[in-house]
Order: sequence, then C-alpha cells, then structure tokens
Amino acid sequence: SLPSLVMQGGIRKAESLANFKVAEVSPLKAAARIKAPLFLIAGDRDRTIDPRCTLRMARAADPDRMTMWILRGYGHADWWRHPEFNTRVTRFFRKALD
Repeated sequence: SLPSLVMQGGIRKAESLANFKVAEVSPLKAAARIKAPLFLIAGDRDRTIDPRCTLRMARAADPDRMTMWILRGYGHADWWRHPEFNTRVTRFFRKALD
C-alpha cells in the first residue's frame, strides 16, 4: 500500500542520514548504557507500546539514576494531561540538573 511504501522509504532515508539500522535499535540496551538521569513514563492502558516494555527498561537501567512513573488509566502519550505531570517532570529535571 502507498502508506507502507512511504513509511519504508522514510525509514530507509532516516537510516541513511543517521547511519544506523532501525532493526538494530534496542531500548533495553540503551537504558542499560545511559549514565544520565532517566525518567520513564508510561500509561498502564497504552496499546501502542506495552507498559511491560517500560518495566523491562526500568530493570535494565541504573536504579540510582532512574525514575519511573506508571499512570493508571492512561494510554499512549496522553499522560501529559495528568494533573501531576508538570510537577513531577519539573521535580525530575530540577533534581537531575542540580
């Protein structure tokens, strides 16, 4: 289909420009290598990225540098609407940048 062809072309172009292969990208390996503070946010009703993936990333990350927040009743990327979102994100960055 046309959307699939466009997507494949876009992926190939991104791989070429950034010099990487999408199939070789591993969030788990990346989480284990991150030395900076890491804030993982996920909704427990996310149907785009399974929240269990966030839990696996959290286990792979350095526990002293990692903060995780699983939001009950939220889906994929709608957690920014949570009433505590701005407060928690601001707190994370203030601590990380101290």
